[in-house]
Amino acid sequence: MFCNIEEIHSLHQRLKQSLLQIKLLDYSCCIAQMFLHHAEGFKVYTKYGSNNETAQKQFYELERDAVVKAFFTGCMLLGGHSDTTVDAYLFKPVQRICKYPLLFKELLKYTPPDHPDHAATEQMLVSMKAVCSVVNETKRRVEKLEAIADWQATVEGWEGSNVTDTCNEQVMKGTLIKISAGNTQEREFFLFDNLLVYCKKTGNIHLKQKGQKGSIKAVPKIEFKGRIAVENLEVENIEDGRSDYHSNGITVRNGWKVRNIAKNKWFVLLAKTQPEKKEWLDAIRSLKDKKRRQATGRSSDTHDLMRDKGQIIYNQLKRERDYIKDRKYHLKMHPKAFVGREFVQWLVARGEVSNSEEAVRLGQALLENGILHHVTDDHQFKNEDLLYRFRYDDGTYRHKHQLQDIHIKGLRIYIRLQGLYTAKIKEHKQTIGSNMKHVISGSKLVDWLVEVGDVSNRQEAVLLGQDLFAQGILRHISDERKFKDSSSLYYRFTPDDMLPSKKEAMQAKVDTIQRCRELTVRRVQIPWSKNGYGITLAQGRLSTVVGSVEEGSPAQMEGIVPRQSIAAIGHYFVSRSGISDKQLAQVVQWFAAAKAPLQLSLVQTPQFFTTIKPSGEGSLGLHIKGSKPPVVNKLDPLSPAALKGVMAGCCIISINEQDVTQRTHDEVIKIVKQSVELKRAEGVSFKFGVGSIQNIHHYSFEAAEGAKNLYCVTEEAPFTFNVPAQFLLAQSKYYRYVMDILQPILMECKEKKTKDIIQTYIKKLDNLYLEYTVLYQSLSNYHFRHWPSFRPYGIKVPAGPQLLRPVPVNCHLHKMVVTSDVASSEPISPTHIISPAPSPIDDNLSGSFVLPNGPSLTTEIEGFYPFVTMALPSKEDITLSASGRKVDEIQALSWTEGLVRQRYDEIVAERSIVEDFLEKSIKVAETGSMTSIDEQDVLLINGDEGGSPMTRRRLESVSDTGHVMGLVRDGVKNRVDAFIVACESESVKKAFDNTKEIVNDSYDDVITALKRVALKEMDNIKACGRTLSQKAVVAVEHLAEALRDYSKIVSFRLCLAMALLEDPESLNQQDVAFSQMLTAIVTGFMEQLNLALNQLYNPSIPYHDSCEASEEWLTQIANIGLLVAFEAPMGGSKASDAPYLDLLRKTLKLMQGVHICLEPLHHTEKNQLPTLYVEGNRSLQKVVIKLPKRQMDALPERLVAISAGPGVHLQPVIFTHSLSQSPPEYDIAVMQRSINEKSLQVLKEYYRQMRKYRLNKDRLPDDPEAMQAAVHQISQPLNSLEILVSQLQFSMEHMYDGVGLLSLASEAAIRMGGVRITACDTGVYRSSMSLALEETSLLIRCHGLPVKSFRPVLNTLKEGALPNLEKKNNCLLKMAFPVQPPNLYIAAERADVCDDTMGN
Repeated sequence: MFCNIEEIHSLHQRLKQSLLQIKLLDYSCCIAQMFLHHAEGFKVYTKYGSNNETAQKQFYELERDAVVKAFFTGCMLLGGHSDTTVDAYLFKPVQRICKYPLLFKELLKYTPPDHPDHAATEQMLVSMKAVCSVVNETKRRVEKLEAIADWQATVEGWEGSNVTDTCNEQVMKGTLIKISAGNTQEREFFLFDNLLVYCKKTGNIHLKQKGQKGSIKAVPKIEFKGRIAVENLEVENIEDGRSDYHSNGITVRNGWKVRNIAKNKWFVLLAKTQPEKKEWLDAIRSLKDKKRRQATGRSSDTHDLMRDKGQIIYNQLKRERDYIKDRKYHLKMHPKAFVGREFVQWLVARGEVSNSEEAVRLGQALLENGILHHVTDDHQFKNEDLLYRFRYDDGTYRHKHQLQDIHIKGLRIYIRLQGLYTAKIKEHKQTIGSNMKHVISGSKLVDWLVEVGDVSNRQEAVLLGQDLFAQGILRHISDERKFKDSSSLYYRFTPDDMLPSKKEAMQAKVDTIQRCRELTVRRVQIPWSKNGYGITLAQGRLSTVVGSVEEGSPAQMEGIVPRQSIAAIGHYFVSRSGISDKQLAQVVQWFAAAKAPLQLSLVQTPQFFTTIKPSGEGSLGLHIKGSKPPVVNKLDPLSPAALKGVMAGCCIISINEQDVTQRTHDEVIKIVKQSVELKRAEGVSFKFGVGSIQNIHHYSFEAAEGAKNLYCVTEEAPFTFNVPAQFLLAQSKYYRYVMDILQPILMECKEKKTKDIIQTYIKKLDNLYLEYTVLYQSLSNYHFRHWPSFRPYGIKVPAGPQLLRPVPVNCHLHKMVVTSDVASSEPISPTHIISPAPSPIDDNLSGSFVLPNGPSLTTEIEGFYPFVTMALPSKEDITLSASGRKVDEIQALSWTEGLVRQRYDEIVAERSIVEDFLEKSIKVAETGSMTSIDEQDVLLINGDEGGSPMTRRRLESVSDTGHVMGLVRDGVKNRVDAFIVACESESVKKAFDNTKEIVNDSYDDVITALKRVALKEMDNIKACGRTLSQKAVVAVEHLAEALRDYSKIVSFRLCLAMALLEDPESLNQQDVAFSQMLTAIVTGFMEQLNLALNQLYNPSIPYHDSCEASEEWLTQIANIGLLVAFEAPMGGSKASDAPYLDLLRKTLKLMQGVHICLEPLHHTEKNQLPTLYVEGNRSLQKVVIKLPKRQMDALPERLVAISAGPGVHLQPVIFTHSLSQSPPEYDIAVMQRSINEKSLQVLKEYYRQMRKYRLNKDRLPDDPEAMQAAVHQISQPLNSLEILVSQLQFSMEHMYDGVGLLSLASEAAIRMGGVRITACDTGVYRSSMSLALEETSLLIRCHGLPVKSFRPVLNTLKEGALPNLEKKNNCLLKMAFPVQPPNLYIAAERADVCDDTMGN
């Protein structure tokens, strides 16, 4: 690896001795002659330069070994060069030899021809060029450096060191407009790898071109104006059409801001075109990211080395006497301290270092990495009689995870303090000087920490404050004093540092987060076909684009046209350049090998114009349906409209500039026909609106590890119309069943009042049945599935409210994606675009993101978080729903009725299962082969205790019919027992009691008869013998027939009891609310399931990687169910808040009866895209999601087994709070407290089950040491979660004084893997503010965003959270927000005003 480095070292030792013998200040000294004497020796560089590439590869190979890597880091540290790496040192000789030609060229320039050293200087210049020209790398570097030096020679008035002293290549150059200090000037800019230079063009000079006789080249004559080192350079994008202070009021186009950190000066640069601007910004950010990654890597390596080395040194030093002990200094005792000078001597004596200089460097490294510190934190480490202490001895040492926990604690404390109704952080008025804003005294902070239960006493509160102070989360207002429990010392949280001044806030925003671009995209899934997708992808100049589209292909049928920009492929954003055409081709091939739909996100404007020329027959190829507005239902293949990129689902806004959004269907058809006749030659002009679109906000933010990308994606909930349609279909079937079962009682009922109640109930059910049937057909229509449900607050939709009432308003799926760009030469761990499938593709592809058996992309997804926001049901629904009588009892009756029918259906299904296995057992016995048994054959056997649904198990051998018969008897018995338990429930007994005046059968008589019949039929099954035969099949069938009447009797009494209790007018309102919330739940679950199947879902960052966390979540929901967490930030100043909360509470209670089952799609189903259907009624709902086989194969066995039986059950919770204190006349605090307390109990129980499941001994390794390590790893996130739940409970007890529990509940739900849904009356304002707050918190908790950056990032995300249409309407903001909400929930445009008045 080091090649002949010793020969080079020997050469320079001799060279140094020769230089020392020359009188350098003497004019006649001959430096070149001395070098000429050693000229032959410089040939040793040839061997080293040729070997350099091999040496670098060897170094990277060695560095994979942690021990060797630590050794390298230690060498650089002790050598006093911790700011660089060994590989950089390996390259130093190559860099050095390339500088010699430039040095001798410069020396020749200042050496007169009559000087005795002139000839030798010329010879050395030729000699050094000859040495460098042998190795290609050095030759290229010399040429680059010469070009830089030649350029610098043309610059007049150059100031500072030469460019070649710090730079090795030129990255970019160009002419830009510079706006600074009120002046607008044209300047020439030159970007080097370490320097940005700008000059003024003053004319042209003519230079002879090298190697071309008589050729003269005109070069701009430029004058030096300024330079900025890249490390001192910051850039911020400026959106077109905007102006600010730094642009001198000039409206900017193609511009960005530049900040010189060293001088704290700003100026604005303008490029000629948008691509040129992007090129400059990408180049500067790329240089800064590269430097940041290098610095972060060195820092991380040093920290890991010092952590291990510090522990060893500490243990060794403790065993030595008279080193670590109690020491007195200035009458003060310092326990367990040691002297710096003695420590240095001990390190040298022990051989840890070679000399005292290295010992001081080691001591300083230990101090900087938190291993030791000065006893009063007043000194760095010095070789003097100063006292130091190891942090292990005073309890202040913090592991990396502990430091992260402190940052998370600090964030929680800050958010909760900012959410208080009575401000703790406020302005302190001083008697002398200016007032201190946004501060809190040490004693008040301690008081509050003890009050809310974060600590148990004041001493712990002080220690926590000191930790926050040490980590830079809290600081003293004027100096660096420690945190103390004092009423006279005031502190400020670092996120508030930018609040006093808007200028400081803007500067902090620039330093922290930058808005890169906003995109509107359309997601398409191109179905796989045997002939391929019919599309190629290519890398355009600025982004990935569609290369070509084959005629008649699936891609063309989706409305895709060439040259469309692509924002993402699958889950990965590829809108930035850097992916080769070969990589893109392999991405497409990989999807095809998996027979999966090709998922593309195409950049698309919400509205677009196009002119369509009719075909020869006068056809446009459009099939139009609907009215107000009309919508494209489908397109003819290869038609003129399809070739123009028109898509099914587009609404028609205008035809030949004539608005048709309020026209009927017949009127639109007439206009189209007339336009075709009039403009057959030039074509018909259309303006279309795209329905299914995504909005993507792309940001770049500064994290501890370097710059990262943040994508905030908002889209219409994918199942916005499908789930309501399927729910209405299932509910209509249920109402039909109830009507049929209640109809006979009308003839027998003699009491008129009771008969009228039942008749009214049946009539209402009949009306709902007819209405829901029509709604199902309408919502299933292609038109509505492609039309967005977004409705601004208070605005009615043209289609009419009745049709869309079951559809949630403003139900949006939000995705927060955090990525980090990876250099193409640094491969990282693999992950998936879609679930894994075998692929014949050659994956030996250069690139950084290696997919299993597939291609590579240049981004790494660090975190992917889905959220759902929705509007609460309308006021009409709330008013009627709140008037329902005895809601809880009705829900219990409905749930029990569904359970009884479900248990009976399981008994009926047993007959077909037994018959199927009898046939296959006979085949096995006849053939003696197991080939006739499908691998998917399963048998329902041996259910769990308490009559719960059966589990599935595949028989090891069906040839043993006696064994099968035993399993049949056990399985049937468990089914019958479960049915009887359901019939004996308390709800059934109450139903019989409430209807005994109408029907004479008593509860005891029915249950007794049921048990007698069941026992008799089970005896008949036992009498069939020990061998499985046709006789057993008949016996099971007789059992089902015998129990059918009892199932009908119990169901009838339950339905009759419901008819007597339920208010018929409230049925529709309950269905509407249930449909809307079920849609939101399914939307969130499907997105999390999709991420988990792609190994991208990770609620446990940073404790687990995404692959492990995804699998853990899938098995978790199979074992303990799915947590569904609703968050409802209420206004607090509206009298209607109470009915909203009451509706939420009632509807979510019904959600406990929802189960989600997963089934495989049949191979004959089209497109192989996930579909769903709904079974049952509101109280016992079953949502069946059908997945492609490739995704079903990726599911854990336990989840497949559960899905085949009862399914994944839901555990819904709701946490709510008012954003401002409610007026006394309609205080809803009592209702909120009741809702939150019940939800907390569910949350705590879910956590208890989650902990029990994850620490189950059956899931841990048998080896004791491995078990202990596994328990420690699993316990870390669980213990952190336990603390969070405890804080949530304390916050709930003090909820009268703030809304901090909303953020705590949200964090707990995310960490537990719950589906998180935020609901408010509009589904836009308070939901968006809550979402921005949670996204900012996630960036700090999981992705290295410093706590001090909380404010600017939160305000930036708020700006992108609200739709532009809504942001402009201030009156709607006032309607959606209370008068004085907490500062963190205020819309971004109002934040500056509230920041200035906060605490007054």
